[in-house]
Amino acid sequence: MNRLFIICTFFIIISCSKETSEEPIVTDPDVVEEPVLALDVINIESISESPEGTIVSKIIYDNKLYAVYFDKKTYAYDFLTGIWNLVSDTDNDIVPGYFLFGKHTSFIENEKWYLFSNNELMQYDFVINDWTSITRFIPGNGRFYSTGFFKDNNIYFIDLANGNTNIYKYSFESKEVSTIGTYENPGDKGVLSNSIFKIEGVYYYSQLLRTGIRISKFLSDYNELETLTETYDFSNEVLESGVSWLYEDKIIFGLGGYIFSEANGTVLESGFNKQLFVYDTKTNEFSTLETIPFEKSFISAQSFSYNNEHYLFGGNTINNDQVAERYTMNKLTFEVVEK
Repeated sequence: MNRLFIICTFFIIISCSKETSEEPIVTDPDVVEEPVLALDVINIESISESPEGTIVSKIIYDNKLYAVYFDKKTYAYDFLTGIWNLVSDTDNDIVPGYFLFGKHTSFIENEKWYLFSNNELMQYDFVINDWTSITRFIPGNGRFYSTGFFKDNNIYFIDLANGNTNIYKYSFESKEVSTIGTYENPGDKGVLSNSIFKIEGVYYYSQLLRTGIRISKFLSDYNELETLTETYDFSNEVLESGVSWLYEDKIIFGLGGYIFSEANGTVLESGFNKQLFVYDTKTNEFSTLETIPFEKSFISAQSFSYNNEHYLFGGNTINNDQVAERYTMNKLTFEVVEK
């Protein structure tokens, strides 16, 4: 009798459980799922061919892109006509090796273009289309690869070389460099085409490390850097010699890489990524853009923005195991889209 009762009870429990599991799930009709929004590349357009290959530096002025190349020639690309013009090919004092990729400061002040490195301050006059050396520094000054920004008649900059933790200031009045602070610099792991961006009056610094990237900002006196996010793990990505843009309050970066080659251009070793990433200064978060914009590398390419449009040109890639220069200028359109 007891055994029969237990068996009957078991079947009753199973039956009740089955009926319960088949009840429909009731959802609240007033609850609307929010769409997932993310920044992405929505269009890529080739707009021009660069007149030469290796670019030393560039600047936007008067609706034109000015670019100085490794052979000391300076060209201007007119965005209104889409035409390149050679504007300066004089035998000037500019030393291209001083202004390495991403390792100098470029800015406009009093309608003149300035290039600042650890060796020299150069000035380009848009009226006479010529370069002039303003200040040359003593060789062996302990500074190698700088990046910085211009503010209140001073250039504030840091040295990217291994172990240099100083924050410097160059005064336009005294034409001298002074040390004004220090920051954490564990080692040089290459740079982006643009490492410093100004967002709502604050200067942000994107520092590449051996394990990824660190985002910091300069404090009000520019003699100290505050870390906003510790090293984000990009250890599996090749970020050095990558590009970067500012989109509203977001920093876009990626497409980095490296090439080791023989004197004849034959590639011995290389590595690169085809991905773009974004850092949101409002949320202090990183994310990955879904679209892969290019199938080949853009190593040491130049990136810039004009009229809220974002451009990429120059740099190196690999064709048939040979180092090849890129000449095409591309325009990329970024937009926050629903995923």
